[in-house]
Amino acid sequence: MSKSMRIAFIMISLLLGATVASGIWFVKYAMSVQEPVMDDAYFAKGLNYQNRVASLDRAKAQGFAIATNLPANAPLSRSKQQLTFTVSGKTPIDNATLHIVIERPATTRERKILDLSFAQSAKISETERKFQTEVDFPGSGLWEISAEAAVNKDMAVYTRQTVTVQ
Repeated sequence: MSKSMRIAFIMISLLLGATVASGIWFVKYAMSVQEPVMDDAYFAKGLNYQNRVASLDRAKAQGFAIATNLPANAPLSRSKQQLTFTVSGKTPIDNATLHIVIERPATTRERKILDLSFAQSAKISETERKFQTEVDFPGSGLWEISAEAAVNKDMAVYTRQTVTVQ
């Protein structure tokens, strides 16, 4: 084999080896930063979609809503924050639970899930309950806070707000 062919063969071999090595490194890196599925029950929620929409519609027809103490445009500090969610409607609230999810957009890292029971709420009136909890944001940036209240066993009301933490 001539000298130029040998050099070409060595160069092609080195290039192929570098390509394979970079492919292996990329797969290992991608597997190390992989995040789980955003919601484990996404399939079940999809199957139950019509029931969920009907539940939200029943709550809306009864005038149920969730109000929050979160500022509309003002940033929050990274210190502990007292969050207040007020569930109100036109009919008496016999039972209500609140499911709160605090997360960063497009990631499951640092996600917090809080479930507050009826016993953890304060009665304001027959048609109004106040839920309070304390939250410590672990980092600055954008955070999405969503809250869903299950009211009187067959209705649900939902709210979602994005806040900036400094």
